[in-house]
Amino acid sequence: WLRLVESGRAGAIIPEVLFYYRRRAESMSRVMLDARAYRRPLDVLLAKHDAAYREHLTDVIVAKEREALHLGREVADLERDRLTTLEPALRRAREELAAAARKAEQVRRRKAEEEELQRLRVARDELQRETVTLRSEVAALRESLSWRLSAPLRRIYDIFGGRGR
Repeated sequence: WLRLVESGRAGAIIPEVLFYYRRRAESMSRVMLDARAYRRPLDVLLAKHDAAYREHLTDVIVAKEREALHLGREVADLERDRLTTLEPALRRAREELAAAARKAEQVRRRKAEEEELQRLRVARDELQRETVTLRSEVAALRESLSWRLSAPLRRIYDIFGGRGR
């Protein structure tokens, strides 16, 4: 590219993808991210094309400044969009999430209460069955011959040694 510029030719940037570059660990684009690895080839390039760089330095600086200004405006636009659109949407989403979490907690509590109520109902039903069984057993005991025969002894016990005092 530099030789083309040095020979007076001009190029154009085409704003479309014309090929895809597969990057691997050993790819030049990754290696060049290391400042130490990047600096040596850049120094060679600058030394080799020193005259072209000096001749077009002002144009390059102006173009870089324009690009920096353009990028700065884009960053400002993105920041404005973030503040006016994304932040309020994020705030609403967080509020909705908090409301959903509160609702979920209420549902969990309600479910736990319903489960406890069901457990208590089962326990109550079991106690009622046991009560019926015990009443039936007590009734059968009171109708038994041994109960009737021991009735005078229970009365004497109640009077002298038990519940009569």
